[in-house]
Amino acid sequence: MATEIVKKYSVLEEKGKKKYACNMCPLKLDTCLSIIRHVSRVHSEFVSCALCKVKIMRTHIAAHKEKEHGMKSPACGVCGRVFNSKSKMEKHQQVAHMGESNYKCPHCPKSFRWKTNLTYHLNIHLGIKNYACDRCDAKFVQPNSLNYHMKKHHPS
Repeated sequence: MATEIVKKYSVLEEKGKKKYACNMCPLKLDTCLSIIRHVSRVHSEFVSCALCKVKIMRTHIAAHKEKEHGMKSPACGVCGRVFNSKSKMEKHQQVAHMGESNYKCPHCPKSFRWKTNLTYHLNIHLGIKNYACDRCDAKFVQPNSLNYHMKKHHPS
């Protein structure tokens, strides 16, 4: 996980101060810890269920909570992130998705503020599997899926 997160941010020098820039969106933060938290919360494909701690894909957490725990959680229509209250979801949408989402997916209703996020998302629809396991024949659409596979099936 640590090496996966390191690849997702860069250290910059800005006005004589260190800045940590996310490589997946334009966000820049002042501390290494804050950028690591940002990357793991916002750009991680897998999340833990707050109720049972099972690791599950971010896009499936709402269905999991409804099926396993009888909870219908509000989810962001743009990124799929699930919240425990409607007000938190609305605040997230204002902060995370304010501004125009210029990059619209031609296969589903999702839209993105950054082209790189759309490209990453399109790989799911198109089944493009650029991330191959070097220990078996498994291939994955997203790097986080490969990392999860490596930890589960090929622990060092």
